[in-house]
Amino acid sequence: MFIDKHFASQQDCLCLLRAFTENNFAKTDYDFFSDMLLYANDISDQSILKCMHNVSQQALNKVQIYHTPQLYLEALTLVSWPEGKGMGLHYDNAISTGHEDTATPWRDFSAIIYLNEDFDGGELYFERGEKTHEIKPETGMMVSFDSGPSNWHGVRPCKNGVRYTMGLWFTEQSQRMYSIKPFLDIET
Repeated sequence: MFIDKHFASQQDCLCLLRAFTENNFAKTDYDFFSDMLLYANDISDQSILKCMHNVSQQALNKVQIYHTPQLYLEALTLVSWPEGKGMGLHYDNAISTGHEDTATPWRDFSAIIYLNEDFDGGELYFERGEKTHEIKPETGMMVSFDSGPSNWHGVRPCKNGVRYTMGLWFTEQSQRMYSIKPFLDIET
């Protein structure tokens, strides 16, 4: 696991936060995430898409420093965690919900970028044997970790505000690379 407290700029965080006021949440078959997720194809504002693209590429470059072989972006979501919402212990490349369609064994690395900190709760926590390690979100912070069973983690329920994040998952399998159609016209 590594933490970069100053990964995303204030400007990038504000740009990504705009997505939550200007777009409709994605519909999902998995009720847990109902009215919480935004995908790139849900967003029409090119400045927000460009920001998503740039931040995701910077995250990939940063994660790649700590991981070999080559990684590819596999998934990217903007997530709104309303008051009372948290997530129990899980690891990101497992069938932890019992739903066949949530199986993601190809995920090798995960990253969370915090877009705000004006809420209570919402801490990311990791269970390691008898010990629990909690991370208090800070605007612009990125936490990245191996997606496998060495990193059982969860999210404490959010209180007094809404927690906004950008979740990214990376894979070693190039055929699983995330196809971000809205980004194809963006020059970097």
